[in-house]
Amino acid sequence: MIMEKMRSLLRRVRDDETGSIPIEGLLAFIMLSGWLMLSIEIYDVFKIRGAATRANVTVSDLISREKDPIGPKYVAGIKQVYDFTTGNHDPSRSWMRVTLVSCWDDPQDLGHACNDPTEGSDAKKVKLTDSYATGLAEKYTQEALDLEADRIPILAAGDQALIVETSYAYDLPFKLSEAYKAYLTSIGKDPTKHFVGFHNAISFDNFIVTRPRVGRLTWLDDH
Repeated sequence: MIMEKMRSLLRRVRDDETGSIPIEGLLAFIMLSGWLMLSIEIYDVFKIRGAATRANVTVSDLISREKDPIGPKYVAGIKQVYDFTTGNHDPSRSWMRVTLVSCWDDPQDLGHACNDPTEGSDAKKVKLTDSYATGLAEKYTQEALDLEADRIPILAAGDQALIVETSYAYDLPFKLSEAYKAYLTSIGKDPTKHFVGFHNAISFDNFIVTRPRVGRLTWLDDH
């Protein structure tokens, strides 16, 4: 009799579906919430990346049209335009480097273009006119500029170019990767051996070379 009652009780517990819908709903809510947060984070990353690129292009175009001399003060001011365009409210999270270069027309070698890829390592290098950087970046030296020769297009002899480099360290809104890393650690797995999504801070870097639109750009250290 007692065993029969116990079997009957166990069958009722087994067949009882009371509360299953709220539990399933809770699980679905958690999964959908995670998917929604991940979607927002991915969308935001690409939105800011596009904004950072457009901001660099905008700043490069503005500088290329300058008729007055530019210099460190001008670069510091145009950096504020970049921050405003990207929606960056913390100037310390971004930096800008503006560099003027030219292709010297050697009297002994007239018409020889700079950075011609067909010449390989013997290609004529552009000459540094001047450079200024904000934040953590350093201004270029001629030696450092030579290392970037493959990123600078061919310049005709006597031509000038403007290089604008920007970097924006963007913080993710939800930091889902940190939560996933903590989960992997809690179950005894090494987070470094698994894909954990975006890093908490992503650096959007841009290197854009522009030809002056009006005449030649002039650099003065007191501007």
